[in-house]
Amino acid sequence: MKTKIVIYAIAAVVLGAFFIANWALLSSPVPLNLLFASVETPLAIVLLLLAGVVLAVDCAVHALAEHAWRVDRRKLMAARVTAEQNAIHIQDLRPSMEREFAAIRAQLDRVLTGVQRLANDTMEVATLTAPAPAAGPAPASAQGPATEPELIPPRSGDPGRRH
Repeated sequence: MKTKIVIYAIAAVVLGAFFIANWALLSSPVPLNLLFASVETPLAIVLLLLAGVVLAVDCAVHALAEHAWRVDRRKLMAARVTAEQNAIHIQDLRPSMEREFAAIRAQLDRVLTGVQRLANDTMEVATLTAPAPAAGPAPASAQGPATEPELIPPRSGDPGRRH
C-alpha cells in the first residue's frame, strides 16, 4: 500500500510541474466534441477531469480488491478455526480410541488362544483315537482319505437326480 502512495505522490508532482510549465497553453480554450454536443473549454479542465476519472477508477478497483481480500480472509479464518476445533476433537477422541483398540486386541488374543487350544486338543484326540497300522496291505477303502457325506441336497434341476 505504501508503494502505491509513493507512486501517486510522484505522479502528482510530475503533473503539477507539467501544469506550471504549460500554464499559458493549458488556460487557453479549445473546442471539444462530445459526440452529442460541442463545447469550448480550457485544456487544463479536460486534463484534470481525465486525471480525476483515472484516479476514481483506480480507487474503485482498489476498493473491490480490498473487499475481496477481506472476504477471503474471513473464509480462511473460519476454515482455520474449524480445523483447530477438529484437531482438538481428534485429540479428545484419541484416548478412547486407544482404549477400544486395546480391548479389541485383548479380545482377539483370547480368541486366538482359544482357537489354538482347540486345535491342540483336536490333534491330541486324533492321535489317541487313530488305529494302529496293521501289518500287510490295507484294504482299498482305508487307503484314501475318508470323504464326508454331502450336506447340501441336490437341486431339482440336476440331471443326475430322478424325480
